[in-house]
Amino acid sequence: MRITEISRWQSCRLEDRKTELPASSGIYAVLDKNKVMYIGRSGNLRKRWSSGHHRYHQAAKLKDPRLAWILLSKREINKVETAFIKQYQPAWNWTKVEETSDWIVVWKPRLIALGWAAIAGICTGFVSLWIAPLTSAPIDPQHLTE
Repeated sequence: MRITEISRWQSCRLEDRKTELPASSGIYAVLDKNKVMYIGRSGNLRKRWSSGHHRYHQAAKLKDPRLAWILLSKREINKVETAFIKQYQPAWNWTKVEETSDWIVVWKPRLIALGWAAIAGICTGFVSLWIAPLTSAPIDPQHLTE
């Protein structure tokens, strides 16, 4: 089987992925102009990119991000994907995913701050329990009965 170069594959803009990508198996590439940033495979290209791909936030930061694809049987995609990654050496295939999800960017710092606030509150409580008997005047039991 002869596979054409990525520049000849069908492609769409990143924002059109939910309507333009086919619901078929194949290999996809994230392109920045004509530079291949990432190559992956999926049994359903549309579903893979419509349901929150792990590289979506990185791709969205590109100037003119595009998704290119070629349809292949599920039997063929592993071998062909490996060959294309070897040929193009896409930068993102060798890096960790940027921490850009809502969980990482929005909630994680808030929960960390909340955790530190809770620790500070607990420490303050322990300190006041320990210091209070030292700083308050002793209670005279006779004053309580009068």
